[in-house]
Amino acid sequence: MKDSLARINAIVKADFWIRFRRVSTVVVFLLLSAFAYFWIPAPSTGRALIQINGHRAFNTSGAVGLGTASIGMIFVGLFGYYVISNTIRRDIVTRCGLIAASTPMRSVEYLLGKFFGNLVFLVTFLAGFMFSSMAMLTVRGEGPFQPFVFIEQYLLLTPAAIVFVSAVAVLFESIPLLAGKFGDVLYFFLWASVLGIVVGKETSHGHLNWARCFDFTGFGFMIEQMQRTMQTDSLSIGSSPFDPTKTPIAFPGLTLTPEWVLPRLISIVTPLLLLPLAGLFFHRFDPVRTRLASEKSNRNWIGKLQNLFKPISRRAVALTTIGRGGSFGSAIWTDAMLTFTLFPLAFVALLASFVSSLSAPRDAVLPFVFAALALVVSDVATRDG
Repeated sequence: MKDSLARINAIVKADFWIRFRRVSTVVVFLLLSAFAYFWIPAPSTGRALIQINGHRAFNTSGAVGLGTASIGMIFVGLFGYYVISNTIRRDIVTRCGLIAASTPMRSVEYLLGKFFGNLVFLVTFLAGFMFSSMAMLTVRGEGPFQPFVFIEQYLLLTPAAIVFVSAVAVLFESIPLLAGKFGDVLYFFLWASVLGIVVGKETSHGHLNWARCFDFTGFGFMIEQMQRTMQTDSLSIGSSPFDPTKTPIAFPGLTLTPEWVLPRLISIVTPLLLLPLAGLFFHRFDPVRTRLASEKSNRNWIGKLQNLFKPISRRAVALTTIGRGGSFGSAIWTDAMLTFTLFPLAFVALLASFVSSLSAPRDAVLPFVFAALALVVSDVATRDG
């Protein structure tokens, strides 16, 4: 037992340091933390983080905690998948998996290590965002600073999302069919379906109480609490203009009621059932199975397009080279250019989004840009070595 825990701990630590040693990871972490400055506007700007039934909510610990926890949940629950869904693939590319497979490490230990590694990574990102949001609350708050009320909002909304995305990422990477772009697209629809079913149930006052046990996003819980405490399900989260003629509302924050204790616990535990399923499909870095999966990915239409555009992307990137240097900015630039070289469709998508933005409305272009970025980010970390 002690040896098993030691091996799992070694995998978690290795994943953590491999991810955070990359400049791009540190940049994303700092940018996400800095976003709190924009998400929590000062009332004097005419914008509000939360509006309830058309009324601005005071920037209290409960309101700001709820608003930022919801935004953080979307990051870890949706975009977080595309950041962590390459950990097993990275071990295949770097051949570290072959070394691990030749040791006494069992498959269940490896998968648990990857699962907990995903958890630690996402929790670290979310914690950075939470603490920076708390700092902004001390600057732009409109009430007493209540750290426990603030943290409570995160504990009520985000744990299930973190466990869900971490478990699904391990499962999808263990199944060859879902380990590539198809899995990336499927996860988006899976996440949207889970969100839609639970939220639809709460807003329609349905009787599908079992759906609360699958409220991995926490939005169903949030809507039910808003209906209970504020007698409305009209809720706007995100920096947006408000009507100053309407009286602001003091929102105390979410609280865990008795009927939600069991559903929230089940929503955290349920995703763990995906890990034994992942063990059934895990290839344990069998060269035959991993090579076949790689050959299939090279034969699909995305792989063919990548190979077609690589000569063009290499020449285009060569023209943008700014020279070698040891500065932080040079490292970021080099990392970005390497991405465009290895994944030329990202370069094509960048040019297409730029051209389309000149004529099409921004609201029409942004969804396609975010979708393209998600697919690109899901492959970037595979070059760690």
